[in-house]
Amino acid sequence: MWRLTQGISDQDLIRSGPTSYGTVIIGKLRLPLTPPNDDLYIHVRIHDPPLKGEGTNDVTFHSIFTEETRGAGEEYNAVFGREKGLEFFSE
Repeated sequence: MWRLTQGISDQDLIRSGPTSYGTVIIGKLRLPLTPPNDDLYIHVRIHDPPLKGEGTNDVTFHSIFTEETRGAGEEYNAVFGREKGLEFFSE
């Protein structure tokens, strides 16, 4: 199961940090049908709220990172190679 991520550090695949409203997790998800030696990823933001009172709150998917590739909102890219580092985003 982890063979495809062999040699990739956890720091390259996921980052997290506490906030006043829970934990924000930024991660890379490898697209499963990527050609060999051409790893492609989407970058996602996930929110893990703190436990409040009784019961538990589930982790919530927030967004996929997109990067403007042409001016003035003309075109966006959501698929990146392994070399694209993780950055915090709040879109």
